[in-house]
Amino acid sequence: MLYVHGTKVDFQNAVTLTAEIDHFAGKDFVGMAFSWPSHQNILTYLLRIDVNNARNSSDALVKLIKILAVNTRAKRINILAYSAGGRVTSKALYELRHEYDQLNNDELRDRFRLGSVVFAAADVEVDQFLERLPSISELTQQTIITVSDNDTALIAAKRFMGGKSRAGTEEVESIEIDFIENQHLNNVEIIDVSHGKEYRGFDIDGHHYWYRHPWMSSDIIFLMRTNLPPGRRGLSQSEVEGLWYLSQEYPDMIQEAVREELDGQW
Repeated sequence: MLYVHGTKVDFQNAVTLTAEIDHFAGKDFVGMAFSWPSHQNILTYLLRIDVNNARNSSDALVKLIKILAVNTRAKRINILAYSAGGRVTSKALYELRHEYDQLNNDELRDRFRLGSVVFAAADVEVDQFLERLPSISELTQQTIITVSDNDTALIAAKRFMGGKSRAGTEEVESIEIDFIENQHLNNVEIIDVSHGKEYRGFDIDGHHYWYRHPWMSSDIIFLMRTNLPPGRRGLSQSEVEGLWYLSQEYPDMIQEAVREELDGQW
């Protein structure tokens, strides 16, 4: 598993969070942090200094994916990209795919063995993200986008940095769903962590929900360990195809999924 951190994060934070994910997954995979240069000051991001750093780090991530594909026996290479890490990762995968235009989808997946790629609370302008999404889909076993209706960091990013709404916000969910359907991206799923909040009795919001909220972090860890599709991880299908959520029965559903898929070994 490659973890690609967000902004305002130092090396120690990146490797510590990677180790935590590895630990709670039962040490069932090798965790690696891809640490791109980010200042520990949000102003450098708002001034787009670290946005440029993220953009300029995509080539190094491409090289790392190639190294892992050639020099390891990993069955699958999963990527977890958080916030501004989505800028690095989406650009890197787009560039990797177009570097190998001569390969078809099956050949790409056999060559690089990319399993699940998660864009958690992605701070990427939606038009830019959707431009890259078909290439990402062609490289991966499955691509997951998480969205929330109240991600204050992404709302502030649009307000103070301009550009389109971010890919990790619920307000662009319908745009993303229509694009996925029109482009026939059958391996791309959206998890709306706010969907069903009126029945659960609480929202899953903020910017750090994917690792701070126990329900969502459980799904991320289960996914990184198994590469299972949403329906086999205890998630519920919404009325819209390709849109998944955590219902009020999720705690029971994930426990049942673990029993079925891992024989209870977690």
